Amino acid sequence: MANLSSPITLVGIGRSGTTLLENVFKACDDVYATGETGGLIFGTYIGAEASFFNSPILDYSSREVYKSSVVRALFDKLFPINDNDHKHWFHKPAGIPKFIPWNQYKVEGDNSAFPVTWYWHVMNEVFPNSKYICVLRNPWEIVISRVVFSGWKEEGGWEDIKILYDILNYNKKNIYFVFYEDIKNNPKKEILKLLQELSIEPPEDLDKIINKKYVPTDVAKLKEAYSLAKGPNYSYLDYENIINIWNEKGREFPSPEGKQSFFFKN
Repeated sequence: MANLSSPITLVGIGRSGTTLLENVFKACDDVYATGETGGLIFGTYIGAEASFFNSPILDYSSREVYKSSVVRALFDKLFPINDNDHKHWFHKPAGIPKFIPWNQYKVEGDNSAFPVTWYWHVMNEVFPNSKYICVLRNPWEIVISRVVFSGWKEEGGWEDIKILYDILNYNKKNIYFVFYEDIKNNPKKEILKLLQELSIEPPEDLDKIINKKYVPTDVAKLKEAYSLAKGPNYSYLDYENIINIWNEKGREFPSPEGKQSFFFKN
């Protein structure tokens, strides 16, 4: 039986291979996968702050404990996490919760525009035994993909990248990082390695999941988009914040110049 307070939690933002990993976990016999849960977690936690009621299924030992117990109680009612034969459960609170009043939850020492300390406080209170995983992809490629395939603004993409790395750096010692390039080049090997790390048996149809095409990669479209965009705006990036994580994992951060020359070559 899976433990509600001990999920496998995929953090990060889209266009990084998160859908592939989600589909892998959904196919595993001993994993229950709920899907995307970020709004549910943070929205419920904030709602609990302004709510006062009695319930026999909540913990009122402190105000903080109460808020986290409200979130878990909701998960318990929505998903059969504690009432099935699965050994693990997986969710994807990916993305950045933009619906919350950021300034209200920032604390002293938060250098990010986003309340990073509060974000991890909520996650650790609600799911104290979570195992965190994240797929790292070159930020330049993430922004390109979001512009070309989702029609999002480039400027917003760089803002999200900046905040993502603020979030990751705060708790990087507790996150298992997987590199997008490794998954792209040898998906079966990398996914099997991840599942072994989590003590999960791979699904029987792993090859079928891996071979499914998720987002097309049309280099011609990427070249066209960035010939019009005149290149990325790096004023939003804190290079040290990004490069540190890559270097600590023994990886060299791909230079923007190198990527730009790739997408503009004939």
